[in-house]
Amino acid sequence: MHITRLAPELSTTLRLVLIWMNVLICWQITSQ
Repeated sequence: MHITRLAPELSTTLRLVLIWMNVLICWQITSQ
């Protein structure tokens, strides 16, 4: 399955979502 070949925009969005999730997790940990 080569998803990046079918939809490069999808892989880019997925990366941004993963980074955003990591930021939210770090923010929750530091806010406590």
